[in-house]
Amino acid sequence: MALKGIKKERKFKNSWLDENCFKGWLDENCFKGWLTPHPVENKAFCLLCKKSIRCTKTDLMRHPLRAKHIEKVNCQSLGNNNNNRDNNNNNSNNLHAENVKRAEIKLAARIKDSNGDQMFSTLESLIEVMFSLPHSNAEAERIFSIVSDVKNKKRNRLSNDIVSAICIIRSSFQTQGNNCLNFEVEPRHLELHNSENLYKK
Repeated sequence: MALKGIKKERKFKNSWLDENCFKGWLDENCFKGWLTPHPVENKAFCLLCKKSIRCTKTDLMRHPLRAKHIEKVNCQSLGNNNNNRDNNNNNSNNLHAENVKRAEIKLAARIKDSNGDQMFSTLESLIEVMFSLPHSNAEAERIFSIVSDVKNKKRNRLSNDIVSAICIIRSSFQTQGNNCLNFEVEPRHLELHNSENLYKK
């Protein structure tokens, strides 16, 4: 009979609050005002929800997305300014959602592969540019929804160049009013349409 090893759980260390690598992360707007070390246990603690949180990046990133936490954030912002109740609620929801998105993107940009190289090194700069546009949210969501439509579980082997080309063609078709019914396929369109070009890395 094989014995399974005991799973060790990472404990929150107060010294993390003084380390430079964590200071910037803990100063993010989505963590300000609620994330603190637990007074008794070696865990993180949410001041708004009065709940302890395991010290994993996943749990710390998921907690502000929970409905109860968002409700507490909204209640806190409503309590601070009763005069602009409706505006505050919408603004705090939008601001909170934007801050959570930015924190998730920054976290994803720091993910490394087995060789220690950053996996999504250009993702953060792309998203920052997209969010800086005046019509940023709609444009960014539209672009990424096209990518998720094109590259899904059944078509996950497409190269990045092909995915990019499909997104450009799809956007071009939409602006010109073309679709599969009125587009005429010519022989030159099919010359490069083979498995070697579609799936090369």
